[in-house]
Amino acid sequence: MLSRFTGCLLGLAAGDCLGASVEGWTAEDIRRRYGRLTDIVGSAYWAPGEHTDDTAMMLCIAHSLAERRRFDPEDVASRFLQWYRAGARGIGMTTRMALAALDRGVSWEIAGQLAHQVTHPYSAGNGSVMRCAPIGLFFHRRPDDLVRTSLESSAITHPDPLATWGAAALNLTIAGLVTSDSKEAARSAWRPVEEPAVRPGPGGSRAPVPGRPGAAGFRPAHPGVRLLVLPAHRKPRGGGGHRG
Repeated sequence: MLSRFTGCLLGLAAGDCLGASVEGWTAEDIRRRYGRLTDIVGSAYWAPGEHTDDTAMMLCIAHSLAERRRFDPEDVASRFLQWYRAGARGIGMTTRMALAALDRGVSWEIAGQLAHQVTHPYSAGNGSVMRCAPIGLFFHRRPDDLVRTSLESSAITHPDPLATWGAAALNLTIAGLVTSDSKEAARSAWRPVEEPAVRPGPGGSRAPVPGRPGAAGFRPAHPGVRLLVLPAHRKPRGGGGHRG
């Protein structure tokens, strides 16, 4: 089990360093320049082996969980802010807006909502999914807590349901992979997910109402999230998801 935990976090960091070499490139650009990129070569912006905001924010969550022995959103937000003030690089637009709000003294519950208001409809980026793996590991045997915490962690910067439930879906998959050798078990780990009722936030934005999966007021997961996690041969017809 420990080796899987270690592999998950080291794999995230290594993949981040590899991807940093071609951050912002299209698949065609990568094929034209490298064919298949398998070495960490760096770029004009990132030195070879230098990690990006993906790993930096993941480490904020991991350190908080390790020290607090629970998920403390205020502590996580404080660590994000310390990193931001120290000269963080590579931050996406929605995350930057949320951290700037935290820097002005706005509470973590409101900062993400303000960022969502400013950047919508482009606020459902990958900024909370890229960092969420420690939650999937920490709560791997407690799926209700895993889902609740995934939503809460995402909401610090990305309260859009596509982002919050994307993080929950990934963390449930991570939990399935560290507890089973069966791909089917890992694939099915997210299926019981249900989405809570949402409430209006600043500017008409909508954020998850805290609660327990399965409680009154919960509905099936956001259809965009179901699109992301359904096996390829079972994807529903219709539009695609958000990028970035």
